[in-house]
Amino acid sequence: MTGQRGHGDRKKSELLTGIQALTGFTDEEMAEYIAQPRTGKILGKLEALSGLSVSFEVKMAKGCVVGHKPGDTYVFPGAGAMNLKDSSGHLCPFLMPPMTRIMWLIQERVWEGIEPLPLYAVGHCDDVGLDCGGWGRVVVEARIIESGQ
Repeated sequence: MTGQRGHGDRKKSELLTGIQALTGFTDEEMAEYIAQPRTGKILGKLEALSGLSVSFEVKMAKGCVVGHKPGDTYVFPGAGAMNLKDSSGHLCPFLMPPMTRIMWLIQERVWEGIEPLPLYAVGHCDDVGLDCGGWGRVVVEARIIESGQ
C-alpha cells in the first residue's frame, strides 16, 4: 500500500511539475493553482485527456470566403493547441467559436469521467449565410481520436 501511495505521489508531483513547465507559473502561482478545489479532481484525469485528440471535420460549406470545403479537418490534441501538420490549411476565426465550445464540453466531460463526445458535437460558423444577409455558412462535426488511432 505504501508503495502505491508513493507511486501516486510521485506521479502527481510529475504532473504538477509538467503543468508548471507548460504554463510558466511561478511557485506562488502553482500554490494558488494547487489550492483550487477542482485541481485535485482534474489531476487524476489529465492522463485521460492527454490520450485524446479532437478532430473537427467540415461537413458542409457554402459561400465561405476563406475557402473551407467538406472534408477539411482540424485536429486538436488533448493539450489544446491545433496540430498544424495534421490539419487542413487556414482556419477562419468565425469557425473557431463553435469549435471552442465543443472543446470545453469535451474537456468538462473528461473531468467528470463520462463519455467525452457530447451528443450534439456539431457547430457552425458565426456567418449567417447569404440567405440572411451574410456571405457563407460552414458546419463542422467533432469526433474523438484516441492515441494510437
